[in-house]
Amino acid sequence: MTITLKNYGDFLKTIPDAAVVINSHGILKVVNPQTAALFGYSIEQVFGKALGILLPKAVAPFHAKMIEGYFASPKMRAMGSGMAIKGLHADGHEFPMDIMLKPITFSSGQYALCIMRDITVVKKQEELLQKALANEQAMALTDYLTSIANSRAFHIALETEMNRFERFGRPYTLVYFDLDHFKAVNDERGHAEGDKVLVQVVKTVTERLRKTDIFARLGGDEFVILLTETDAEIAKNLIAKLQESLLQAMQERGWPITFSIGVLTCKNSVESPNALIKLADALMYDVKKHGKNAVKYSVLG
Repeated sequence: MTITLKNYGDFLKTIPDAAVVINSHGILKVVNPQTAALFGYSIEQVFGKALGILLPKAVAPFHAKMIEGYFASPKMRAMGSGMAIKGLHADGHEFPMDIMLKPITFSSGQYALCIMRDITVVKKQEELLQKALANEQAMALTDYLTSIANSRAFHIALETEMNRFERFGRPYTLVYFDLDHFKAVNDERGHAEGDKVLVQVVKTVTERLRKTDIFARLGGDEFVILLTETDAEIAKNLIAKLQESLLQAMQERGWPITFSIGVLTCKNSVESPNALIKLADALMYDVKKHGKNAVKYSVLG
């Protein structure tokens, strides 16, 4: 039996997807009931019209070229070559869809079968998955208690700054500080109170830092700050004000907390972020050994 547009149309009534047959000018020559249901038209309203009636007006200028390009090299493929395709419902709302084109030949000439699927649910699931992945990635770089950067995120930022130094030679400063007497607060007043101390420290420091600076909690009561493109003189001014603000915040809340701070300005290459952090850490511990509640500065290079 010779396959004609008419009996092919009868076949398309039996498939679950919306399907149409278009000629080389993009005119709808066969429309199955599933297409009418998907787009909110009757078959009579779309039969004989251009495929563009089912697509947003925004793609109208490209529609003729897409059809022309397809018929110049007809083969089974998705419409749009990776572009996001949307359908246009009769009521005016747009929805995401896939369109698969397949060449088909009848005695009257070359045509294309267009199979269309509404992928709204799929797209929503993809968006939810992307949000979940983004949240997971953010959590992997964020301290759970204070919501500032964690050790992993800080190492990434520090390595970036070290690379920038290698290119442009601009000094930067690493600040490593620890809370004096923090264990006593945890032991005598409980860990919930200790958490409040840490959160307040973060709030106070964050209010004092510049937008370009990176602040992170390495763990426990140890914190680091990366003062990007900052020399020793500027760093001293910033740290003096920061220390004053921190001590004031602790005193106002009745916490016996002071701060041991090591400040290292880098004007020379360093092997790795870990090596640099260890140098700043050593400065901080030297303060701890000699009475605490002070700042020790050093310049590397």
